[in-house]
Amino acid sequence: MSLAISASYEHDHYIAVDTAVSFNRKGISYRNTDPREYDKLHVLDGEGYFFSGDSILCVNTYARFKNQLERSFKKLLSIAKETYSKLADEGDKLAFAKYGFDNDCRATFECMDSSNWDTGRNMFYYGNSKISYITYGAQMQKAMNELDKYKSGDPSIPSFYLPIYEAVANEGVGGSIIFYHLTPEKWEMSSEIPLNEPTDIKKASFSDIQLKKEHTFVGSGADAFPEVTLGEGDGNGFGKAKISKPNGSLDVVYTASNFGRERSVRFKDNGITLISDNGSFTAESKDFKFISTENGSYQLGLSNGSTFELKTSGLDMDIQGDINIKATGNIKMNGARIDLN
Repeated sequence: MSLAISASYEHDHYIAVDTAVSFNRKGISYRNTDPREYDKLHVLDGEGYFFSGDSILCVNTYARFKNQLERSFKKLLSIAKETYSKLADEGDKLAFAKYGFDNDCRATFECMDSSNWDTGRNMFYYGNSKISYITYGAQMQKAMNELDKYKSGDPSIPSFYLPIYEAVANEGVGGSIIFYHLTPEKWEMSSEIPLNEPTDIKKASFSDIQLKKEHTFVGSGADAFPEVTLGEGDGNGFGKAKISKPNGSLDVVYTASNFGRERSVRFKDNGITLISDNGSFTAESKDFKFISTENGSYQLGLSNGSTFELKTSGLDMDIQGDINIKATGNIKMNGARIDLN
């Protein structure tokens, strides 16, 4: 989640936006320490578009919206709903706001989020000579309470916003801020301004924790062996891969999503075992291919087009070249009919 704090006059928007990105792992939130990959506020045609919520939803919504000829708030809402329906996981949120200007160059603000966009009305602000403060996104109510302490200050300078962000900083809000000034004629932004944050914010790399690895030992004492689990799975305990090293073997095992059927390779002291439970199996090299299909057929093929297929209905061969048969004993052919052509 993200937080934007703005001060709007009749023809100006001053907006501070934080840079923190967070993720959730087993009910615990972490500040993502991976390099920042996207901005939370984008300026198109002199107007600002702020996004808060799941990063995949935010990035994809903006990517589609920026390529539209029509950039109304109604169009943005339509794209957000469609993106959410296709990509959102359970519990994901998406909120967005537009800092714009009307035909009379008055400052406007509109916002909406996934919790009420089918039933609620978007918030709308028209600029006037009296300053208006708006906090939007994560920690917005707490930020507004903090902002009340500093309204005697100057909201046209970045330092006005620093103590507010530092007071509400957590895993999902903070890091640093970027300060924007929008007018109908021009806009500008600052470089990142670091925040002095609490030291107890939990931080981790998204690429290490959320997506991909858990290291553990199976068993105890001298019999314990290491195991690495990869992936989040499908919510039913399937769709994960495990690499383990029991005594005398190296096992790579994947359980197929939804059904848990095993796909595995086990390198044992006495050989190699491959399993594709109720699924096809393919072995392929530059000049050779072997396929075992789900319906029980076996196919051998060469790069020159020759094929050999054994299936429940019979045997098919298509040989590009000569066939040579040599036997030291008898050759017997027996069938209901033998056609030679």
